[in-house]
Amino acid sequence: MSITDITDDTAGKKGNTTRLQKGSIGTPGIVFIVIAGAAPLTAMAGNVPLGMALGNGTGLPGTYVLVGALLLIFSVGYAAMSRHVVHAGAFNAYIGFGFGRTAGAVAAFVAAFAYNASTTSLAAAFAFFTKSAIHDHTGLSVPWEVLALAAVLVAGLMNLRGVGVSTSILATLMALELAMLFAINVAIMMERGPHFSPSVFEPGSVLGGGAAIALLFGILSFAGFEATAVFSEEVRNPRRTVGRATYVVVVLMAVFFSVSSWAAVSAYDGTDSVATARNDPGDFVFALGRTYLGGWSVPVISALVVLSFIASVIAVHNMASRYMYSLGRSGLLPAWLAVTHHRLRTPHRAGSVQVLISSAVLGLFALIGADPLTDVVPALAGLFTIAFLGLMAATSFAILRTFVRKIPGQHGLWTTRVAPLVSGVLMTLTTCLVVVNYGVLVGSDSLFSRALPAFLLTLAVAWGIHAHRRRERREAAHRFAIPSAEQDRNAKEL
Repeated sequence: MSITDITDDTAGKKGNTTRLQKGSIGTPGIVFIVIAGAAPLTAMAGNVPLGMALGNGTGLPGTYVLVGALLLIFSVGYAAMSRHVVHAGAFNAYIGFGFGRTAGAVAAFVAAFAYNASTTSLAAAFAFFTKSAIHDHTGLSVPWEVLALAAVLVAGLMNLRGVGVSTSILATLMALELAMLFAINVAIMMERGPHFSPSVFEPGSVLGGGAAIALLFGILSFAGFEATAVFSEEVRNPRRTVGRATYVVVVLMAVFFSVSSWAAVSAYDGTDSVATARNDPGDFVFALGRTYLGGWSVPVISALVVLSFIASVIAVHNMASRYMYSLGRSGLLPAWLAVTHHRLRTPHRAGSVQVLISSAVLGLFALIGADPLTDVVPALAGLFTIAFLGLMAATSFAILRTFVRKIPGQHGLWTTRVAPLVSGVLMTLTTCLVVVNYGVLVGSDSLFSRALPAFLLTLAVAWGIHAHRRRERREAAHRFAIPSAEQDRNAKEL
C-alpha cells in the first residue's frame, strides 16, 4: 500500500505542471544536500563549544553518540514509512496518513513555518560572518541586511535550477569544510594522541551535570536530517532511496560530530577545553586551527564558515519551498504555489514566495535595529528547534498508529511497534526539555523569548481550526450537491 498527494499532472489552462522532476537526485545527492543543510563546520563552530560550555563539558562526544542512537531508532519507523508514503511533505504526509487530514494540515503548517524561519535565521548568520570577514580583509562595512538578502536570492536561484544543480554546488562546499575539519582532527590526533581518553563516552560523563543542555545542542547539530524524505518525489526509487539515505546521513553525522568533538576535548588537558569554550565560544574552532595548523588556517576557516552558511541557506530553502509546494498542492495554500517550472519541473513559485517571506522578515528585523547574530538567529532558530522536535515526536506516534491500525503485518515488531513508541516517548521528553530550557538555548531569558513557544503553539492551533472548518465546508458542499443527471430528471418530472 502506498499513498501520494499527486492527483493531477496539470493545473490551470496554460498546461502548467504540478509534478516535480522525477529521477533528478539519487542517494548521494540527498546525503550531500541534507548534510550541507546541517552545516558541519558551523555546527562545530557553534554547537560544540556551547554544548561543552553550557552542557556536560567533556561528556559531549558521548552525547553525540547518544543522539545518533536516538535518531537511528527514529529512523527505523521513518524509513519503513517511506516505503508506503511518497510525498514532498515528509512530516505532514506521515502525520496526516496516521492521524488524519487535520493533523497533517497542522504538521504541514508547522513544518513550512519552521523551515522558513530556519532559512531566514541562516541568512542572518551568513550576513553576520560575511560582514565581519569583509571588514577584516578590506575595511569595508557592508550592511548585514544586504548580505542576508543576497544569500536568500542565491538560494532562490539554486532552487529554480533544480536539486541536481544545488547538489553539485553543495557537495563541493561540504567537501571543503569537511576537509578542513578533518585536517584539524588529524593534527590534534598526531600531537595529542595519548590524551584521547575513552572516559568521554562513559555514562558518568555523558549523563553528568548539564546533560539536558548538551542533548539539546547535540540534536540541533542534526537538525534537518529528516529532509531525506522531502525529496522522495524527485528520486529514482523513493521506496529504497529515502530509507537508505536516512540511515547514511544519521550514521555519518554521528561519527563526524562525536570524533570531532572528541578531538576538541582532547586538544587541551581535560577541563581546560571546557574553560576555553566558556571563555570565548565564538573563537573555539579558530583557536584549534591556529594552535594545531598555524595562523594561515584562521582566514581559511573564516572563509569556509561563510561558505558553510550559504550552503545551509541553499539546502534549507530547498526544503522550505517543497513544504510550501506541498501545502499548495493539498489546497491548504493557494494552488498557484504547486505549479512547477514548465521546463525544469522545480517548485519555482513556492521558492519565490519563500524568498519574499525571508526578505520581509529580515526587513522587519532591520527596521527595529536588530542584531543579526544576537537577535535574529536565536529568535528564529529556537522556533525551528521546537517545531522540529515536536514534529519528530508526532511523526513517531503517527508511524506507530499507521502500522498498528492501517497497514498491519507489513514489517516486524521492532519496526512497527517498539522503535516508533520508544522514539515518540523520547522525542516528547526532549521537546519538553527544550521548552523548559528555552532561555538557555536561545541565549536570552526575556519575556519576548519565553513567549515564542506559546506563539508557535497558538499559530498551530489556529491553523488546525482553519483546516478543519475548511474541510467541513468542502464535505458539506459535496454532500448536498445534486448531480446534474438528477437535476435533469427532476426538471422533466416537473
